[in-house]
Amino acid sequence: MALKGEIMKKLKYAFLQGVSIIFVVLFILWCSDNPTANNEPDGGTQDVSVQKCTNSAQCKSGYECDPVKKICVQAKPDGGQVCNNNLDCVEPDTECINGKCVKVVDAISGDGGKDVEPLSDVSFYCDRDEDCKDTNKVCDLNSHNCVEKNRPVLFVDPQVINFGAVKFGQCAERTFKVQNVGSADLRITMIDFESGTNPEPPLPPRFTLDIPVSIPATISAGNSIDVNVKYCQDDAIVDKGNILIISNDESKPQFKLPIVSSYKDSPDFAIVDEKDFNKKLWPPTANPYQYTVDIGNAQSGKEIKKRIYFTNLAGEAILEVSKLYLTKTTSSNNTFEMKIYNNIDSQTPVKTPIYDNPAEVYFIEVIFKCNEDKFDEASVITFQTNDTDIDNDTTPDDGSTTILIKAQCNYQGPKITLDKQRIDFDTVQVNSEKTEQIVAKNDGKVNLVITEASIENPGTSLSLLVNNQPVNPPLNVTPGGSITFTVKYAPKSIETVSTNLRIKSNDSIGNDNVAIPITAFAIDPTISVDNASIDFGTVLYDVLQNCQSDVKTINISNAGFGQLVISSIELTIGSSSDFVLSNIPNLPITLDSAQKISINATFIPSVGSQQNGQPTVRTGAISIKNSDRKSNFEVVIPLSGAGKTCCPARNNTSGSCTCGTGCLYSCLQDFYDLNGDLNAPDNSNGCEYGCVKTADPKEICDGKDNDCNGLTDEGNINTLCPPPPYATTVCDNGQCKISSCSTGYYDVDGDYSTGCECQADSNDLQGVGNTCEGALAIASEIVDSSQVFVDITGKIVPASDEDWYRVVARDDIDADRRDGKDNFHFAVYFLNNPNNAYQIEIRENDCSNANVKCINDTVFEFSTDFRGDVVPGGPYEGENPCTVSCISNNFTTNCCNDNSRVYFIRVYRNPNAPYLCDTYTIRISNGLPLP
Repeated sequence: MALKGEIMKKLKYAFLQGVSIIFVVLFILWCSDNPTANNEPDGGTQDVSVQKCTNSAQCKSGYECDPVKKICVQAKPDGGQVCNNNLDCVEPDTECINGKCVKVVDAISGDGGKDVEPLSDVSFYCDRDEDCKDTNKVCDLNSHNCVEKNRPVLFVDPQVINFGAVKFGQCAERTFKVQNVGSADLRITMIDFESGTNPEPPLPPRFTLDIPVSIPATISAGNSIDVNVKYCQDDAIVDKGNILIISNDESKPQFKLPIVSSYKDSPDFAIVDEKDFNKKLWPPTANPYQYTVDIGNAQSGKEIKKRIYFTNLAGEAILEVSKLYLTKTTSSNNTFEMKIYNNIDSQTPVKTPIYDNPAEVYFIEVIFKCNEDKFDEASVITFQTNDTDIDNDTTPDDGSTTILIKAQCNYQGPKITLDKQRIDFDTVQVNSEKTEQIVAKNDGKVNLVITEASIENPGTSLSLLVNNQPVNPPLNVTPGGSITFTVKYAPKSIETVSTNLRIKSNDSIGNDNVAIPITAFAIDPTISVDNASIDFGTVLYDVLQNCQSDVKTINISNAGFGQLVISSIELTIGSSSDFVLSNIPNLPITLDSAQKISINATFIPSVGSQQNGQPTVRTGAISIKNSDRKSNFEVVIPLSGAGKTCCPARNNTSGSCTCGTGCLYSCLQDFYDLNGDLNAPDNSNGCEYGCVKTADPKEICDGKDNDCNGLTDEGNINTLCPPPPYATTVCDNGQCKISSCSTGYYDVDGDYSTGCECQADSNDLQGVGNTCEGALAIASEIVDSSQVFVDITGKIVPASDEDWYRVVARDDIDADRRDGKDNFHFAVYFLNNPNNAYQIEIRENDCSNANVKCINDTVFEFSTDFRGDVVPGGPYEGENPCTVSCISNNFTTNCCNDNSRVYFIRVYRNPNAPYLCDTYTIRISNGLPLP
């Protein structure tokens, strides 16, 4: 395990058939700094001829512990330098461990221990009681050896106390634990510092102990006490020592607990800037030199002061300034004085030694009093420190350095005075030039000699003259005199210049090498205008309106590099006043690269069209003056626009002007614009149609233009001529007429108001009985013996209509023969024939014209139910009476013949009768006489 300040490396070896394990145990023991301690009891060492031991630390110098015999023997010459404590080890990075000087890697402040090179000797090692083969022994965790049971065992944790880096004037505390890991009471008879750990009285101790119990004290098995150690740093040195713990643990009756402080780095002296303590002024990074401070020129009887700041740049180590004093190196009555202050208290001077913690700042205040005129007063401030490489040249030194202090008393040698501290050309355009002058005056009492005057890195843009002549040093300036330097800057391209005018002279007050900064910025601004010209076009003019064009925006931008100055924006001389500029910023104005401004231009015509009707043209231009050399410092934008009369005269009209939309014409009373060109821009014939509206301008069918729209009787026919029943209408020459009737309806009376008042009969509505071939069959047959009739009612519309009926008239021959007479008497006649408007046509057996039996008549009959002359003087006709066996032309008897027929009956209108919506009724009978 790793203990703070102690590292054990364990090496295990197998022997005794691989069962026994031997551990190489290395303990880092911190030995006393007292070289006389070799003859005193130290960690349990006994001065006898045969010395028993458990480890080499118990053996005297030159001896080591034999791990097998457990006695001190002469150390082997190749086993390393033997030792009793660390003072015996003279090689760098070595410590006394187990009686030998061993090289270690200091990791106290890192991993809490030290890595130790393993030793060649081997000792028995245990970590627990079970590792001891002898059951009467237990494992001592301090020595890792097996010891007798029933004994106290002291164990201290940690086994090194490291306070690390403690700043000067500050304290730190640590705690260690004293434990009894044995099986019997542990008697502690002393816990105190080893001699030499603290300074001798009357100096105060650096280390103090806070023990919670009274010593001597008893710690029972398994218990412990916590002891507090306090360390206060009072110098710049790393401190170390031991705490002695004396107990009844026979394996280590006297135990030494090392205590140390440590730093990871070394003190680092530096002179720093009074305004920025992080800015180091001395030592330099290379080529060390003596730091020099010129505190200036004091007037007679006056004093001047100068502060010099120094600090410690180390991360942990304390810088000790053991000596700090001032020595005057010149002879005069002038005096130098020095005071030292901590920067956090500038009122209370401090004395050496000074212990400067890291980043802590001190300053020296040097006071020079002028009592005797002298220009080369000097003194030296000497530092003596613990910085062993104070000038940082990597070569060790004694930690001392000096500062040279210069001063002047009422000295008035050559003195250069410049009227400018810098030359700033600001911005200069490419391919132009600009000059600046600087006057150098001699305010001293002897000649000022300028040995050099030049521009550093002038390039091709900068040049220098003196009194308008080339510079040719040396230049002599008498007391009170002056010379003028002229610097010319003529850039050829865009650039930024930052250089110096260097003037070297014999100036006596520290200005013998003056650098006057020169700055210049070569620019190439380029004006860009997005309108090469502006034509506002034709704009309306009206005496009552202030019509104007759309606003034209003109963007003016800097498309180059560097600032562009716009000095003026205005109309050129001679421009028409009808052009108006607005939104012009306060001028002059400066535009950076890519920056732009916008202005507005408007055309407001003051006249309209000429007598020939053509617009009146106006012209002008905008002048934009600027700093762009390439534009000859001016951009001109031509302007044009034309004024047009808003409302020129038009036929039978009056006009009203609206600037945005133009003139809005309206017709005079009783005049109308039929062709829609009233408000056309050109070639309008105005209100060309004269018309007087009717009282009710609603259009009707009357042959008039009621609404004066140029059309007569136009519009929806149902509005013009509201349709009567079952009729479709038309307006014909100012009159409403029926153009058609609904299906099955007819206009018979010719009266518009009644519409199509006459509905066809049901047969016509069904589309039957309108032709001979399509004649409507009446019953199955009409038999004469039944003496039956059929009445049919119908309507003939339209006048060209005709109704056809088909009927079978049967002669019952059987009845005739039985009764001896024939009853066949077929008749068709009108029961109702208004105004004799209807006629009939009869066709027999088929529809051929050859079989027409009756036409243009109102009655038809064919009968054989009689006997007599039909034609006077002719033979008898008829079959009543009749017999089966008959005699032809026998006037007495007649044959009973079958006279059955098929008749086709047509009902139609008499063309000479009035045409009315009336009905007819016909009767068709057989076997009955006419009424």
